[in-house]
Amino acid sequence: MEKVENDVRKEKCPKGYPRIYCECDDKPEKCDGAWNCDEIEEIAIKVIAYYETNKDYAINPEDKIDTEHYKIMLNKCDFNDDGTIDTCEVHECVLDAENAYRKENCKNSGEMNCECPFYVVPCENAWNCSNVMFVSDEVMKAYDTNKDFSLDKSDKIDKEHLAIMMKFCDYSDDKKLDVCEVHDCLVMVENEWRADNCEFSEKLYCKCPFEKKTCEDSWTCDDIKDVVA
Repeated sequence: MEKVENDVRKEKCPKGYPRIYCECDDKPEKCDGAWNCDEIEEIAIKVIAYYETNKDYAINPEDKIDTEHYKIMLNKCDFNDDGTIDTCEVHECVLDAENAYRKENCKNSGEMNCECPFYVVPCENAWNCSNVMFVSDEVMKAYDTNKDFSLDKSDKIDKEHLAIMMKFCDYSDDKKLDVCEVHDCLVMVENEWRADNCEFSEKLYCKCPFEKKTCEDSWTCDDIKDVVA
């Protein structure tokens, strides 16, 4: 029942709301090969020490970790969906692995509940990758008035606003913004906000979740200039 309550809290309560930990009157059966909380902490420390190479207290693309391995860790351990795995997420991931082992091998041994022994600096009002995806979609809905999957001077957007967006977000320098450029620009803005408002918070790392519309035979502005010249 404790697990059910914690699942409800994770789904229904505000982010950061504590889990419940209850002592059981019945002594669980011994589980050979199982870890205790001290061992889970020790393993989490070893994982962090191995993968966290740039000393920012989190595992992210800036560490020396192969892309495929990083994707697997993100899928299993990035509980707050920010593209980075902090020390408490590593600890919780090891704890989940231990409880999966117990469920398979020692059904009556009871689930382990270990509080994270590490301190992670909270960043109130910060966005995660889902927030960035939602805002990117809203930006495209609002400004892509001609429905060509990009933002440029042919859309109904004031010139000053468009110029600012082009200056900071036109990474391909083709005088238009596709949805992934909007997405990546919002990630940049979020990280600048974090730097100003949450000094010790981890950076946000989000891969563009949208399918880019491409055309192999299309020209860029530079191509057109070359032809005219």
